[in-house]
Amino acid sequence: MCVTFVRFLLLFGLLGAVSQTNGEERRLTCGRRRVKSVYLIHNGIDAKAGHWPWHATVSHQKVGRLDYACGGAVLDENTVLTAAHCVHTERGLLAAKRILVHVGRIQLKEESEFTKIHTVQEVIVHPRFSRSSSMNDIALLKLSTNITMTKYVQPVCLWTMDSNQELIVGRNGTVVGFGLNEHDVVSNQLKQALIGVVDPLTCIASDRAVFGTHLTSDMYCGKGQTGVSACNGDSGGGMFFEVGGKWFVRGLVSFTPLRGNTGLCDPLKYTVYTDVAKYLEWIVQYVDPQVLSFESDVLEIDYEEKLRLFNFNTCGVKSSTFVEDGTNWTLPWLGFVRARKEFKSRCVVTLISEWYAVGPAFCFENDGVEAFVLVGNGKDNPSSECFDRNGTTRCTEPTQTLRIQRVIIHPQFGTHSSADNIALIEFLNPADITQPNVQPICLPVTSELRPNPKINLHVAYISIANGAYKNVPVTLLDSADCMRQYADRNITLQLLDKRICAKISNAPDLQDCDQLIAGSPLQETIMLRTKERYFLRGFELFGAACYSQAPPVYNNIEPYVDWILYNMRYNEPDTVDVEVKHSTNSTLSSQWLQLQQEPGNEKLRLFNMSSCGVTVSRMERIGNIVIFPWLAMIVGAEDLEGKHVEVTGIGVLINEWYILTSASAMLQKKSWRSVAFGLYNSILQAQCVGDDCLSYHEAAIKSITIHPAYSKDPRNHNIALIELELPANFTKSHISPICLPFLRDLHKRKPLNLVVSSDEEIDIRHKRLTELNATVCQRQLAQEGFLTSAKTVPWCAVDSNQRGQAQLELNGGAPLQALLQFDEQTLYFLRGINLRNHLPNELPYLPELFTNVDRFLDWILDSMKVKELNVTFPYATERTKSRRVNVLPIRNTSKRTQVNFSNCGIIPTTQNGTFIPWMGYLSSNEIFLNASKDSRCAVTLVNEWYAVGLAFCFPSSSSKNYSVLFGVNSVETPMECTETDGSNSCLYPTQQIPVDKIIIHPHYNSSSYHGDIALVKLARPVDTSQPNVKPICLPLLDEIRSYNTSSLVAVSENEPGSLYLISRIDGRDINSTECQKRWDDILIQYAIENGKICIMLEIAPNNECYDLLRGSSLHTIQRINSAERHFLRGIQQFKPKMCTLNIPVVYVETDLYLDWILDNMEDSSYPLGLSYDLRKQLIFASK
Repeated sequence: MCVTFVRFLLLFGLLGAVSQTNGEERRLTCGRRRVKSVYLIHNGIDAKAGHWPWHATVSHQKVGRLDYACGGAVLDENTVLTAAHCVHTERGLLAAKRILVHVGRIQLKEESEFTKIHTVQEVIVHPRFSRSSSMNDIALLKLSTNITMTKYVQPVCLWTMDSNQELIVGRNGTVVGFGLNEHDVVSNQLKQALIGVVDPLTCIASDRAVFGTHLTSDMYCGKGQTGVSACNGDSGGGMFFEVGGKWFVRGLVSFTPLRGNTGLCDPLKYTVYTDVAKYLEWIVQYVDPQVLSFESDVLEIDYEEKLRLFNFNTCGVKSSTFVEDGTNWTLPWLGFVRARKEFKSRCVVTLISEWYAVGPAFCFENDGVEAFVLVGNGKDNPSSECFDRNGTTRCTEPTQTLRIQRVIIHPQFGTHSSADNIALIEFLNPADITQPNVQPICLPVTSELRPNPKINLHVAYISIANGAYKNVPVTLLDSADCMRQYADRNITLQLLDKRICAKISNAPDLQDCDQLIAGSPLQETIMLRTKERYFLRGFELFGAACYSQAPPVYNNIEPYVDWILYNMRYNEPDTVDVEVKHSTNSTLSSQWLQLQQEPGNEKLRLFNMSSCGVTVSRMERIGNIVIFPWLAMIVGAEDLEGKHVEVTGIGVLINEWYILTSASAMLQKKSWRSVAFGLYNSILQAQCVGDDCLSYHEAAIKSITIHPAYSKDPRNHNIALIELELPANFTKSHISPICLPFLRDLHKRKPLNLVVSSDEEIDIRHKRLTELNATVCQRQLAQEGFLTSAKTVPWCAVDSNQRGQAQLELNGGAPLQALLQFDEQTLYFLRGINLRNHLPNELPYLPELFTNVDRFLDWILDSMKVKELNVTFPYATERTKSRRVNVLPIRNTSKRTQVNFSNCGIIPTTQNGTFIPWMGYLSSNEIFLNASKDSRCAVTLVNEWYAVGLAFCFPSSSSKNYSVLFGVNSVETPMECTETDGSNSCLYPTQQIPVDKIIIHPHYNSSSYHGDIALVKLARPVDTSQPNVKPICLPLLDEIRSYNTSSLVAVSENEPGSLYLISRIDGRDINSTECQKRWDDILIQYAIENGKICIMLEIAPNNECYDLLRGSSLHTIQRINSAERHFLRGIQQFKPKMCTLNIPVVYVETDLYLDWILDNMEDSSYPLGLSYDLRKQLIFASK
């Protein structure tokens, strides 16, 4: 057999240790390091060889010497970017012949094997640059000879993204150079330093004399840590940013203020950088377009790393094993795709490594993940069988069934076209290639192997004579001839370079040929190291390899090699804890059940793996919607009125009682927060009519637990656990939990799909992401000053298809959800929680960051409680026993005359309704009587001239804006009635009284709500002769100052929602310590000091909570002079925004402010403030 040897010398070099590859030389790829190492970036440290392969040095040739001048950046094979002032002297522009460029240099005074020297053919200075100005300080050097790209010399990418400088302000870039060190001498060693970008105003303010007159919009400023900066000799060097694993040049070192009259840079000052992004249009005229790094179909591949996925020592070698009946099995890379309950194979795939196979895409269009691949034989034979062969016992090798982890179908493949009909199959677990009947074929991954061969081609088939799997020689046909033959049969065939035609070479072979189904591999034989090896060259598309009427058509593998390499990744078999032994046939379900039963794992029974992680599809008028039923919107109110309610974060249900979210989202200052689940599109759900509508549910929070390490290290512990007051109703199809990866086997599983979900105005949107390598992620975070260890590095993910998905702003707590294979099911597992707090990604080209939930599984379990599931609302709550509240006597007893105890605190009873006669409705230019209940305030009449209320209700200090309506009892729309008509709301005439003066307590704090009480003086006295307007009593007398809590009553909303009524507290009061704890548990920052009274909400007959109006009164019923009277004890200050039996209503305790109230009340007997009553006594002066 004729083979060639020369072109495979490089391949032999790869077998021992992978070195330089030439596959990458076929395409210019920018911004990729070829030297791999794990390190943290510090300021001013020595740069390593190959870490900054795009850095170049610019030197000036002078008589008898070569002077280092500036830095530069390699853009393509013959272009270097630098500063314009680097190629100028006092005499003008330097001649090209006087400039030398060094690439690959890490030491200034010593040459190395990495360093190459290039002369300059042309100097291109920006046309608007002037030596007398610092503007447009940018130039290009065109080299006389092309740069040879190596591991140590690579081009950097030009910044083709948004050039808005606000996007890099506050970010760190890296500056590299041989500039002056701390001893003011040029550094011999290449240095790297992190430099932070600042906004222009900060820069100008630091030195107005320099920056105020020189800084323009085409420049930006930056400075490193103390004493670290770009300096003399760094000019022209780039400032580099890593974006999505690629490095971009954004700035060129231009100028910095000098130290006094030394002519040396001042490292304590900012450095100005030419903004390269502003000059992109000018630069692109002179460079290779491939370094522009626009989104394109060009795949950028690290060939050196990808080659490690293949073992060229073992691939492509025929086997000499047997299958049943002693038939020879010689092609160990054949795989047969089947599905459960199917006895025939769908197609053939070809094993290219222990983790991957390739084959026709159409084979996996519907349920590729549910299929499996049978390798080692065309028939399932899981056990070895022995037989006699010429007196010798021979045994078959068992077949292997490989579950499929994911199928990557070529993105250009469509059902209406056979072009790009290729799929890459990744297995859930690797094939056992230590068995002789299962081995991968070789893949032509290097540039020497890429060109299509002309000879030594074979196709796999089954021999009719003996049923053995064999290879038969085929002859490659000219493409034009092949297309002509199909045209003769009225078939239009377009081959291009993606398909080829080949026919069986010999007639006897054609007669013995029983063709395989579609996917039969086309192989080339090559002799390497005395062994004949097979390389994959394509696969047959239609199951017609033995067809003689027209040449069979094959997919040409060569155009797809880069696509295959791009999608292959490093897989490692899941490590199994030595203490946990599972049989090879144990399912994940059985492992989960075993784990739940182990001692100490009782809390794992809180999770049901059989009902978690399943999405729901629903057909709506806008099309099919996929619902992620575990998503919970965390809703927060900005203010006490609840006017500004918004989604402040997202969480995920992990069981009936608990939700996971981010700590940062929970620590935003709010006046109330609750959760809503079952929400997928608020408009569609609101407009839905019928029994099949899916409504969302709002739920009260019982407690929020922040990870204890969050306060000290927020970035690495940004996680919180929400406990619900009542369990979520999982009988609803659109409400169910996500799975948590408690099994270690799941931690290293590669997701079939990776999705993040977030709220966007009216609906929940989802976006597919691609996981970023942890090392790359760690390095990018270090660039931004976010240092992590290998154990704490978060999940990093980038948009998997930026061109196909709209931008999605992630809420705090937005979940990263991974679709994983769990036995026969595919379930979504929670992998991460968004680290950012409801903020857009200021740099959308940086990765999204997610707290790795795997790290916190033990903390989650420890923080959860075992709770009953059959709890319904209203549930039984513990009532407190009546206790005595002792109150000190008032200080100013002379003010007791302010209260008429014969006319106060009386609830009138009429035939047509009940009144709260001291309750007044506050109105103003901003607060209308017909406003919503949450926007209105009540005041309580304490005598004919005065009322008390909350200071919060008077944001305007001008009393002219306010009036109070007395004498009506209406929850929804209290209206003024001037004539009686016998209706409930207008039985007696109402009284609308303007406010004369508002007295705010001097200790009132609008932030903490301390001292939240106000005294309202009316412009005229109310008429208390009518039963619908009466003052409440103030507890001034010593005998009624103290009280029993059993006497407490409150104003609350009547069940039909039309009237307010008096309801007994009846043991619903709780002490201030417990009250503070309950508000603290939901992270609402109210100070429940001793000056507050806390009351739990009351349940109405319809099982809803009675409602309360802000400022409404809490009072005791006590006897005085043998009659029952109502005495004011509190004013309702804030309350839960929903019906809950866990969070109490808070009242301002008016007893503590009674002396202040009395001190500020004028004697109502003398309304003009005189010491006598003009209505009773006139005094005339004597003449």
